[in-house]
Amino acid sequence: MPKEMAYHPWQAIMVSLCGVGMRQPLRRSKQTKVTWTEGECVSFRQLLSAFPLLKTRTVKSSIVHNDYRRAIQVSFFFFSIFLHFGRAS
Repeated sequence: MPKEMAYHPWQAIMVSLCGVGMRQPLRRSKQTKVTWTEGECVSFRQLLSAFPLLKTRTVKSSIVHNDYRRAIQVSFFFFSIFLHFGRAS
């Protein structure tokens, strides 16, 4: 996360999506780091923008990190608000 985002009034917090796998290697070596393709990023942004309400739930872990630079693992919950008006018969 860019350093300047850490000082916004709403206190932006870097999170990591728990349970989401990636398929493309970040580096062309034997390292296991991977990244999303540009198309996958575009699709994910479109998915996020389709919902008016997004909530996160922190994924609990027995590992304690005393480091604010590490991303917090979260699960996403998407909510869509539909208004249904009955038709007069």
